[in-house]
Amino acid sequence: MSKICELLSQLASANRAIASENEAIENYQTKISMAEQELVTKTTKIEKQKDANKLKRREAQKLEGEISALDKKIGDATANQSQASNNDDYATWTKRIAEYKEKVAEIEDNVLEMLEICDQNESQQNELDQQIANLKQETTIKKEDYLSSIEAAKERKADLISRRDAIFSQLGGSFKSFYDRLYAKYGETTVVPIKKESCGGCYMKLTIDLIAQVRTSEDPITCKSCNRVLYTVPLK
Repeated sequence: MSKICELLSQLASANRAIASENEAIENYQTKISMAEQELVTKTTKIEKQKDANKLKRREAQKLEGEISALDKKIGDATANQSQASNNDDYATWTKRIAEYKEKVAEIEDNVLEMLEICDQNESQQNELDQQIANLKQETTIKKEDYLSSIEAAKERKADLISRRDAIFSQLGGSFKSFYDRLYAKYGETTVVPIKKESCGGCYMKLTIDLIAQVRTSEDPITCKSCNRVLYTVPLK
């Protein structure tokens, strides 16, 4: 392998490694976002349940107020019943008292049911609150781990970029400008090996003369089709 091909091979390897580190950083950032979103979703769900429970308890208190008002009516009706001057009045107040008591019983059943539901929900919410506390702790640990991994990936990436810059310095300043323009289009496949006498990027068949130039030239040679920079690998 010629010196230029060796340098280009190292450059391609560095590009792949940098792309891999970029992907790793992105993956860890995604994991952090997912962990935070999970926490927000579960916390929001608990808060909504708590708000619904508070509303239900207020409704129960309102119904208890209606029971108090009906109890007063029952007391007044009982007093009127005792003072009834005839059987018809007595029967009327008796019927009204029965209606009030029936309404009270109905409301009391509703209140009891509502309070039982509230108690059950609050019992579940205590468990869910503990789950949220655990999830917050887990999320914090995960974020610290992911952030540590991101920093490690950034350090590896910085080292790779330094190594790549060293390769650029050996290839010449003009090549760097040319490479940057191509990289904006092709990314990590800017520099590709020749595979089965074809460009490793666009797979266009290469002429024998061009392949020979890639092997022997002291300057980078590009594919005539896609303009990617070519290099050869040693035969196994």
